[in-house]
Amino acid sequence: MTTPISVRSFAVTDVGKKRKGNEDAYLRDENLNLYVVADGMGGYAAGDVASAESVEAIYSMVLRNRAQIDSFVAKPTRESARQLKRLLESAVQSACYMVFGLAEMSPERHRMGTTISALLLAGSYGATAQVG
Repeated sequence: MTTPISVRSFAVTDVGKKRKGNEDAYLRDENLNLYVVADGMGGYAAGDVASAESVEAIYSMVLRNRAQIDSFVAKPTRESARQLKRLLESAVQSACYMVFGLAEMSPERHRMGTTISALLLAGSYGATAQVG
């Protein structure tokens, strides 16, 4: 039996010195053990929308599949590890498709985008996903 990882998380975001608006978004849910950082693409339209919507899309998909995470923690197998990895991968991919769709529907959001880094911890294991 492995020991679960002990986690304490902190988050802060700052506009910095170059831009007028902050296009960052983050999520830290220590009950779900999901951590996401999205950095909207500065200089393009609606980076703040892209990052916020991406974080929400990832969170929603992972939360809806909480039973899959709990099942993995209870009995980690190669197959359940693959499923856990695929869950986070699918959540990030769906966020990317959603941002693309939002940009296509609205001319003022053309070329909007964001980077994403996500970490999902399950017991003593972790899965990561990144875009950008």
